[in-house]
Amino acid sequence: MLIRVLNTFVGGWLFLAAFLWPHTQAQFANMAIVGMLATSFGAASIAGVNWARNANAALGFWMFASALLLRGPSMVHNIVVAVLLVATSFVPGHMRVTRMFRTMKPRAAAPG
Repeated sequence: MLIRVLNTFVGGWLFLAAFLWPHTQAQFANMAIVGMLATSFGAASIAGVNWARNANAALGFWMFASALLLRGPSMVHNIVVAVLLVATSFVPGHMRVTRMFRTMKPRAAAPG
């Protein structure tokens, strides 16, 4: 759950950063739109919408590609945010780990 919250905050930071310092017009639009979408998908993933994680990963990949294509003062920032978006999107939730351990059966004692 904490990783989903972090993912949502990264999206919110991206939206906020669009307004904090000067960017090219294309970078500003890209950061604001991707930031809004990433925040929305992050909130959806907290609510349990499984495909929202994949949507945020796709936004992270787009952010990485667009940072390289739309060179400007925020290129390094956008690459770091893109890596964080993708990384936090691919971390599995605690529910899957819990289910995995619940289905494991104890091993039988070795004859001895």
